Amino acid sequence: MGGSTLQEFTNTGVNAVELSHINHKIGASVGLHLDIPIYDGNRRKYMLDQYKLKKENLERYKKNDAVKLNNDLKALHNQVDALQNQMILLNKQLDQYAHIQEIYKEKFVQGQVSIVDYLNVIQNYKSNMYTKLQAQTNLWLLKSQFNYTNW
Repeated sequence: MGGSTLQEFTNTGVNAVELSHINHKIGASVGLHLDIPIYDGNRRKYMLDQYKLKKENLERYKKNDAVKLNNDLKALHNQVDALQNQMILLNKQLDQYAHIQEIYKEKFVQGQVSIVDYLNVIQNYKSNMYTKLQAQTNLWLLKSQFNYTNW
């Protein structure tokens, strides 16, 4: 890609079709080849410009990946925080439902509420427990994804 080159070469050979006068049929040659470029059509400049552009693109890709990673980590962190807050609220709600369930149980034993109302309270408690389990699973998945992304 650059400057001039100098190459050397040697050849030897025998023309052995006829064996008479074989000493006249042995030959050797030695030579030099010199290559000096006079004008390369600005190829070197274009290659250097192309290299610079590739290097700049690589730097931009690296910066873009760093920004993307930072944004992904922030988003995951926000989602984990939101789910943790949701878990706190679900635990409070479950505690309240457990208390309501005890009240309805006492009223049911005393005959003050119907079995349908009591079963609805139990069903709502189970539904909230299921929601809590889903939230806990999602929280674990998000923490796992955060750790994987932050690796």
